[in-house]
Amino acid sequence: MQATENRSDLSTFRQLLINNPGPARTLLSETPVAPGDEKTLLLPNNDAFIKYAQQNGQTVQGSPEVILSALLSYHTLNGGLTDEQLNQPGGMTAPSGLLDDTYNHRVLVNETAQPQDGQIVLITQVAGLGQFPARANNPIYAQSGLGNQISVDPTSSEWTGGRFHVVDG
Repeated sequence: MQATENRSDLSTFRQLLINNPGPARTLLSETPVAPGDEKTLLLPNNDAFIKYAQQNGQTVQGSPEVILSALLSYHTLNGGLTDEQLNQPGGMTAPSGLLDDTYNHRVLVNETAQPQDGQIVLITQVAGLGQFPARANNPIYAQSGLGNQISVDPTSSEWTGGRFHVVDG
């Protein structure tokens, strides 16, 4: 993913993609997408990979391809979500690319009343949580269906498929 080349905090993520082209190829195309087909990627920083290994007793890099695909899918949200959208008072829900029923699949209807498949991610503000600088003292975090929380850098960057935010998990 060329848009991350100047980000030293994403070097472990880039290496993961290089070493695992199968899961990466299906989600992270460098081909521009049509308006409305954008994705928002939550890219784990180097510290996220260390935390994962500490919590799971193995590295992400040592995980089977099916696990890597699920992790990448769950970090892929439908829509090119802007900083302002992620920073909505009261939060928002966003469907992810994780569609397998194994992961407690849900269906969400978005603002346009169109059904959106994918495991749901809650994005909201919680005071004092996370390692990234907060906008107006309101950090942003993403919460999984199992209640796991990760901090989201409130500043997005663009890539050919939409936008990305750096996360610590």
